[in-house]
Amino acid sequence: MKAFALTHPGNEQIANLEVTELLNVSSKAQEGGLVIFDFKKFEELFSLCYKSRSLISVSLLFQQFKFSNIKEIENLISFDNFDTSFFSKKSFAVSCIRLGDHDFNSQEVEVIVGDFIGKKLKEHNIEFSVNLSSPDIPVFVYIYENNFFMGVDFAGFDMSKRSYRMFHHTDSVKGSIAYSLIRFSDFNFNSIPKSKRIILDPFGGSGTLAIEAACFVNNKSINFFNKDEFAFHKFPQFDDFDFDNYLEELDKAPIESKKDGNEKTDKKNIVKTDIVCIDFNQRNLKAAEKNAKLAHINKFINFSRTEVEWLDTKFEENSVDIIISNPPKPNKHNDQKEIDKMFKELFYVADFILKKGGKVAIIMKTFEFLKPFAKKYGFEIKKTQSIFQGKEELNFVLFEKV
Repeated sequence: MKAFALTHPGNEQIANLEVTELLNVSSKAQEGGLVIFDFKKFEELFSLCYKSRSLISVSLLFQQFKFSNIKEIENLISFDNFDTSFFSKKSFAVSCIRLGDHDFNSQEVEVIVGDFIGKKLKEHNIEFSVNLSSPDIPVFVYIYENNFFMGVDFAGFDMSKRSYRMFHHTDSVKGSIAYSLIRFSDFNFNSIPKSKRIILDPFGGSGTLAIEAACFVNNKSINFFNKDEFAFHKFPQFDDFDFDNYLEELDKAPIESKKDGNEKTDKKNIVKTDIVCIDFNQRNLKAAEKNAKLAHINKFINFSRTEVEWLDTKFEENSVDIIISNPPKPNKHNDQKEIDKMFKELFYVADFILKKGGKVAIIMKTFEFLKPFAKKYGFEIKKTQSIFQGKEELNFVLFEKV
C-alpha cells in the first residue's frame, strides 16, 4: 500500500527524514511538500499521525496522475483503487489544496471528486451520506502544478497546528516550522548526551521553539492531548481496534540515539538537557510559560527575562551547545538599525557562551545583512533552507562557530 504525507513546501527532506525514522519504510520526497511512501499495516499511519511533528497531513493514497486541465481530471479519476470499506454507512466530504497556477479553483475540484465518489458508491450499493462540516471520512485531494493526488486523510485536521498555542506572539511560527528548524540545525537533540547540555532560545516569543525542542528531547507527542480527534477513530474497518492501548504504547516507546541508530534508553536515564527560553519582554515570557503548561512540558524548560546583551552574565564561557531561535525581524515596529544592533550583540555573546563548534540556527526572511556581524565574531553560514509558511517565504540559516 502507498500513502502520501504533506509538509511545508521546501521542507520535503526533513519530512522525509522524519517519515523514515518513525516508520523505517521506503519513502521519497517530492517537490511541493510531498513525501510518498510504502507501508504494510494501517498501524503505521496511526503512528505517523500521532508521532509526526513536521507534517500537515497523512493520507492513504488512492490515485495519482498528471493532468493538463480540469476536464482531464474529471476523465482520469478512477474507482479502481478505492477501498469502499471506508465509506460504508459513513459520511464523507472532499477537501482540496492547490499549489501552482490553474484555470480552476479548489472548490471546482471538490465538487467533481465528490460527485464522482457519490455516483460510484451508489453503483456499488454502498450506503453513505455527505457531511461537509464534520465528515467521518475526509477525502483529501492535493494538486501541485500538474500533479494530482487523492486519498483518505487519516488525521482529519491540520497537523501543523498545535493545541498548546493559546497565547500568541506577533512573529511566531507554526510548531511544524519550529520543529523543522530543530532538525535543520543538525544538532543531535534526540541523542543520549554524555554530560549536561544547554539549548538556548534567546528570543523566546510565545515559546514554540522551546516547547518543540522539549517535546522532541523527551519523546512526547505533540498530539498527546488531542489523540481522540484523529479521523481514523471513525473509520469503520477499525471499529474493533484498541486505539487507547496502541497510542499508550507509543508513548512508552524508548528514545533511540540517532548517533548510531541502535542505542536505546529509558527517558529516566537520559542525562539532563537544559532548554532555556529567554525573552526581554515579560509579556512574551508569560505567554511562553502558559503555552508550555498547556503542553505539560513546562518542567523541562527554564524561563528567564534577560536582554540579549546580558547573556554572557547568565551563562559561563563555552557552556551552551546551540542557540536556536526565531528572532525579531525588520518591520514597522523594529527598524533596521535596532535589528542590526540586536544581531551584533547576539553574535558577540554567542562567541563567548557557545562551545567550540557551537551553532546558531535561526529563522529569517532575509539574512544577507547578518554576514558581517557573524564574520566579525568568528561565525560562518554552514547552510540555508527556504521554507514556506502559507504564502510567506522564510529562511532557515545555520551559523557555525569556527
